Amino acid sequence: MVAFFAQKVVEVNALAKALSGAKDEAFFSANAAAQASRKSSPRVTNETVQKARNDMVEYFGEQLSGFAFTANGWVQSYGSRCVKPPIIYGDVSRPNPMTVFWSSTAQSMTKRPMKGMLTGPVTILNWSFVRNDQPREVISELKAAGASWIQFDEPTLVLDLEAHQLEAFTKAYLWWNHLYLALMFSLSLTLLMFLLTLDLIKGSFPSGKYLFAGVVDGRNIWANDLAASLNLLQSLEDLVGKDKLVVSTSCSLLHTAVDLINEPKLDDEIKSWLAFAAQKVVEVNALAKALSGAKDESAALQGSDHRRATNVSARLDAQQKKLNLPVLPTTTIGSFLAVELRRVRREYKAKKISEEEYVKSIKEEIKKVVDLQEELDIDVLVHGEPERNDMVEYFGEQLYGFAFLANGWVQ
Repeated sequence: MVAFFAQKVVEVNALAKALSGAKDEAFFSANAAAQASRKSSPRVTNETVQKARNDMVEYFGEQLSGFAFTANGWVQSYGSRCVKPPIIYGDVSRPNPMTVFWSSTAQSMTKRPMKGMLTGPVTILNWSFVRNDQPREVISELKAAGASWIQFDEPTLVLDLEAHQLEAFTKAYLWWNHLYLALMFSLSLTLLMFLLTLDLIKGSFPSGKYLFAGVVDGRNIWANDLAASLNLLQSLEDLVGKDKLVVSTSCSLLHTAVDLINEPKLDDEIKSWLAFAAQKVVEVNALAKALSGAKDESAALQGSDHRRATNVSARLDAQQKKLNLPVLPTTTIGSFLAVELRRVRREYKAKKISEEEYVKSIKEEIKKVVDLQEELDIDVLVHGEPERNDMVEYFGEQLYGFAFLANGWVQ
């Protein structure tokens, strides 16, 4: 019933052959049977409910019937991020409550309001191979369990959506807004690009709504400029009202490392410039207190770093005088594949060979690469970088101003 990249190529070929009169009857029969099977498939109930959230779509899909999951169905999402989209193959239903237990458990630990956390239906649909079903009852369950706030994460809205996708978003939230007026639905905006966002808020922010102001960046490791953030929050307060503004991070904190306390070997001065997830929570709290008039003067206020601009035209002129290259010089990628050197590097790190032997192997590899490029009459040569390990780590280890973490893993 499923067709990935390779199967779709086969499908294209089969259709082209059929159109030319050479139809593969066996292939078409098998396809028809699969289509019929898919349409008549009974619902499948997931018996195992995950006890910890993984991917923001996969977690909920694992608890809904009608979802299937692949082991190797990776696709590019955005940038260098890859995901395995679930497959919505049948009618979607919810055998058991999905988030109530964990939300109730967390609420029992505090007297302050605890938000229910859900991935929104538009993101679930857009980040899955979809049908048109949408789970709804979970909101009623969270409300019955005592949730007064529900946060929907819809990161798909940062993309350029098509008209039918925007229509799905509008329909879903109009439906919820009509049924659950007593619940607090929050609008969370990333305010790091605050000039543009501020203009949007000035123009048409709905009255009576709460604004979660994402002034603490959840995607990097630098300490917040608290003074600048406080000024922005005070501007927002004038626009939306003091009681309708909530200080927040720009996104989930899973994109940064957990806590600077786990980096005892990091230079103290460098550490003072950083803020991991635990420190970002402290920053949010400090900003909220400052906004309410209880400013913590001991909190570090970081200024922005200024960088010198490089005179590109002057550098290009000097390069041309030195190299005298043609208008369209030929070159190649910097790195050449050197499989054998990986073994040599492992042996060197394990102290099985000497540094002299290691350097000799690298020089031999460089000679091969240079000879090949000269044979091909390349204008600007590269040495193949056989000495390099990771493309960032290698240079960082040799530059002043870089620090390396022992446990700073991020998603």
